[in-house]
Amino acid sequence: MNPSIAELTAAIERRARKWPEVPRLMTNPGVAPIPAPALVLIIGTPERFQCGKQIGSYVGLIPCEDSSAGKQRLGHISKQGSSLLRFLLGEAAQAASFLYSEFGLFSLAS
Repeated sequence: MNPSIAELTAAIERRARKWPEVPRLMTNPGVAPIPAPALVLIIGTPERFQCGKQIGSYVGLIPCEDSSAGKQRLGHISKQGSSLLRFLLGEAAQAASFLYSEFGLFSLAS
């Protein structure tokens, strides 16, 4: 009764495709069948957020702000929220930049 990784991966993929949000998320470059259900489970229904900035704040991707005397200083990301979700989004971004050269930051194509 010790399932293999391939069996568990197949079971997760079958279960995930039953949610309507997962195939839609997988249309984004870099989002695979395993991270997509985690995104859905952690964020929940997107209707509870009024705009994309609220989702970024919920995840902890909005930079800290130290403003004084009319000067705005943005610091590091706040790291509030789910570290797993930040990790998965980072992995999706790396996969997209690796698979699709137009998403690469340091593309060698001129």
